[in-house]
Amino acid sequence: MDTVRALSEDIGIRLVGTQELDEAAHYLVARAHELKAMAEEQRPDLLVEVDVEEVSGGLNLVFMGTSITNAYHNLTNIVLRISPKRALGQPAVLINAHFDSSFGSPGASDCAGCVGVALEVARVAIASPELQLPVPLMLLLNGGEETVLTAAHGFMQHSSWAKQVGVFINLESTGPGGPDVVFQHTGAWTLDAYGKGARFPHGSVFAQDFFETRLLSMDTDFRVLSADYLGALPGIDIAQVLDGAAYHTHLDNVQRLRKGTLQMLGENVVGTVLEMGKHLRQQGAQPLPAGDAEGAVFFDILGTSWVQYPMRTGRWLHALVLPLALAAVSLLPRYRSGPGRWALCGKGAALWAASTLACIALPACLGAARVAVTGRPIAWFGRPLLAYAMYLPAAVAGALLPYAAVPKPSQQAAITHGAAIAHAALAALMSAAGLKSSFALALWALTGVLCLLCPRQAGARPRLFWTLAVTAPALVSVASFGTLPVFVMEHISLSGKGDGPLGAAAADVAVGVLFGLAATLIIGHLRVALAHAVQPHMGRYIAGLLLVSAGFAAVLSAQPHPYSAVFPKRILLQHVVRLDNSSQDSRWVVGTLDVIPVEIALPPNISKRATDYPDDWQVFPLSLCTASRKHRMFTLPPWSTQAYKHIWKAALNTEWMGQLL
Repeated sequence: MDTVRALSEDIGIRLVGTQELDEAAHYLVARAHELKAMAEEQRPDLLVEVDVEEVSGGLNLVFMGTSITNAYHNLTNIVLRISPKRALGQPAVLINAHFDSSFGSPGASDCAGCVGVALEVARVAIASPELQLPVPLMLLLNGGEETVLTAAHGFMQHSSWAKQVGVFINLESTGPGGPDVVFQHTGAWTLDAYGKGARFPHGSVFAQDFFETRLLSMDTDFRVLSADYLGALPGIDIAQVLDGAAYHTHLDNVQRLRKGTLQMLGENVVGTVLEMGKHLRQQGAQPLPAGDAEGAVFFDILGTSWVQYPMRTGRWLHALVLPLALAAVSLLPRYRSGPGRWALCGKGAALWAASTLACIALPACLGAARVAVTGRPIAWFGRPLLAYAMYLPAAVAGALLPYAAVPKPSQQAAITHGAAIAHAALAALMSAAGLKSSFALALWALTGVLCLLCPRQAGARPRLFWTLAVTAPALVSVASFGTLPVFVMEHISLSGKGDGPLGAAAADVAVGVLFGLAATLIIGHLRVALAHAVQPHMGRYIAGLLLVSAGFAAVLSAQPHPYSAVFPKRILLQHVVRLDNSSQDSRWVVGTLDVIPVEIALPPNISKRATDYPDDWQVFPLSLCTASRKHRMFTLPPWSTQAYKHIWKAALNTEWMGQLL
């Protein structure tokens, strides 16, 4: 926390090319030399080296859907290596964190907190003789991540230290709230080291599948540290993921950063460093085996235990569940008598498919209808609990709706088995496509068959078995799938506006779809038991759930806009200068980074008392501005140009704007 305060409060915003970033580098170099002096005094068995490098170069990459060439010059990288003298020739475990910050942000969590954790791990390694490093530990504190991964690229491309690295841990943050989550990895053994070493393991391969879609305009140094053309280091990417409203804003400060978040991250990193070091000492730094490079399926169970297996195993394991579910139709005792068992299972699979579609469609339609009626999109931004209260009842109502056509409770077993078969078929297809998230569907399919083997009325042990069989997939899924909607909602202020007539409702529809997906993956085939439990009054329950969703939708729509001092609106302010042979035109243009026009969020008397409202909106300049339709999120809606001109003509006359300029 001392490091966080020094970087984010004493120094402040640390943009590449500014004096503040140089001050941050001097501070961190001093901290590194303090650790070196501590080792010389207390640990004669350790060799501590400090180096400061200036890197220049360029890289080509696709960023936010655009192919760019990104050049950089004289960026500062600080390297600290702690080597046990008995292991001087061994490859090192690298911890990477960046000390620059984004526009307008003091960067307490992104990424001063990560830098503080890295330095504290180094201090613990020196100050604790009982903690014996198996191989050297190397810290890379890089001074250029927010300029799109440049300093880490310079390290990999030009530094002699890079050749001495065997594996890396990249530390990142998308908000000051925890927990820290593993969301990218290069190979199965790196995850195995994390699972063994982390005290509070958190992560799901679903997060990696989602991140790799590039639906959100985010990236990390993991991309260049693991890039094939630079050497393809094995490693993992860890990030704090919640409270994204503060991400890249003035609210990413010390007061908003949870101390427990850093404590948990630090303890997880210490254990992972030791386990990775053991692997490197035994195996050395070797290229990833072909099977291991495919990665692994991984997930945690409520942050208490870690489960993983190689994807090469997952491919046949997830596909194997389908023939098992089909074979069970003939083998299960309760199916040996009575005609039409295949027809009943087919009916169950069809009902599951209809239930899943309705579970996704109802909350999506609710979001679109709310915007169409009220004209107020993303009303849930800054109110995540109300968003859950609006969308989830509609999702559950959609999941129940098709089962109103199954009046006979005696068919429950067959319908459940049909749902298990549908889960298994979809898991096999997803696995064949390389989606590791298929594990969740395969688990629901397997437990659906297992719970049919054991009737609930057959004694205490069978009841316990049945309970575990139906709740285990929900426990596995609830953390990752349940928090995905709030993660997206917190970052929706950077999403721009969709094209077409439904552009205003695009964000509300997308969040509704996410809630529907989360609900269907969390409740699985339990929807069958729930439907039969409420069967006599199914219509009333569905109507009641929809009424609850409509009520909370009305509550959300009651406010004129969703912003607050805690959840600010982001805008784009651009100074445009046009020159030709005979004239010069200089003007200011303001654009919005979400679907709501900027004038809605500004106080009505901003032109008179602008200095009273410093926290109601956030200046967020971007260097990538284009008029093409492909990147419309950064352009001004044509119908609002005149409104913006009038607002900013008044705003430019204020003392506050003069100070800003």
